[in-house]
Amino acid sequence: MRSKYVHGATPKKLSHEELARLLRETAEYARVGFLIWAQLTAQGQHKRENILRALDEAMVDDGARGQLEGWCNHIDFARNLK
Repeated sequence: MRSKYVHGATPKKLSHEELARLLRETAEYARVGFLIWAQLTAQGQHKRENILRALDEAMVDDGARGQLEGWCNHIDFARNLK
């Protein structure tokens, strides 16, 4: 999104349905991000600095991404609760 804005893409007017979908998807990303952060830090196994470094490096380094995925394998995302 930022890249399109910075590089001059023309904004597209979204319908109410598209805006609602975008809101739901953004809220879901925020929810999952919060759950990951809360569960990784609550266990006390990972320092805040190490988590942030792994997140940053995981964008460009397969080893860091693998480490981060390993940390997240046991996290409960509560997707199927009703």
